[in-house]
Amino acid sequence: MTGATGEASKEGTPMSETIAARSEPSVQILDLRECWTHLELEQLGRLAVTVHGAAEIFPVNYLAVDGRIRFRTDPGTKLVALIINNRVTFEIDGFGDGVAWSVIVKGLAEEIDMRPAARQSVPLPVPWTSTEKGSAVEITPDSVSGRRFQLLHGPGTDLRATADSR
Repeated sequence: MTGATGEASKEGTPMSETIAARSEPSVQILDLRECWTHLELEQLGRLAVTVHGAAEIFPVNYLAVDGRIRFRTDPGTKLVALIINNRVTFEIDGFGDGVAWSVIVKGLAEEIDMRPAARQSVPLPVPWTSTEKGSAVEITPDSVSGRRFQLLHGPGTDLRATADSR
């Protein structure tokens, strides 16, 4: 590749076309409505918490409702970590039709009162596993952000790097 003078790139595409294609935005910021649309449509996300000074990430099935994220959990590391430090990050992502996207929610996590009288007015996701999920958590966002990425390759393409593709 020597310049944008109509010469061919090593792939055989004229350099001017290659440069034009790269100048289109390949990363777009999602607005808040788009972020919440993704959050409301998806069911599986990842919760990042701090445990003993190190980041831990847990997959959770969740429900986005009333501008908050809710999930069930059992007593254990996740719940203890949230009680000790309730600042969390929650992430979802996906891809299709030539794009990938990611939404990040940062906020405060709080255990939901699961006593029957309080529980009746709080919609929660249905657990995916047979383990006891006697506790529930709600994340109140401080920030919600998202990005959409234009993919260079279609779904099903093996994108693992090899010595020849670097």
